[in-house]
Amino acid sequence: MANSSITHKTCSKCGEPKSPEEFYRRRVCKVCNSTYRKAYNKSPKHKASMAKYNQKPSVVLMNRARRTKYHANLRAKVIALLGGKCAKCPFTDPRALQVDHINGGGAKERRTKGTRGNSGVNHKILSGQTEGYQLLCANCNWIKRIENKEHGRRFLSPA
Repeated sequence: MANSSITHKTCSKCGEPKSPEEFYRRRVCKVCNSTYRKAYNKSPKHKASMAKYNQKPSVVLMNRARRTKYHANLRAKVIALLGGKCAKCPFTDPRALQVDHINGGGAKERRTKGTRGNSGVNHKILSGQTEGYQLLCANCNWIKRIENKEHGRRFLSPA
């Protein structure tokens, strides 16, 4: 009759005897399995299959929904961290609140950091570097941009 308590198993890849805790359900130990998975994930075969999988309409929609939810949560945390209201007026609707660089230069910062959109700024604010940023409503932000000539040549200053 077979003994129910196994003291060791032998890995089919490396051939070493190891305790049963060092295995998943298969005959390959966790170390060998990890090495194989890392190599497979870098292979062209895996990259091609993942590219095909990621083009499925259901996966595209799922990933888009996941990104949308992630960025909405990120934005809500940033707005809460910066006070949740416009720095110049009592406006509090988060749909029209914008993160503003107090001394201008937001476009320049995004170009030097190589980030797209506001995700770099949002992560910087969440890491505690709120110095130089404020929360403005869309109206106050545009008024500030025009008064400080941060708008380029597209808009005329008020007469």
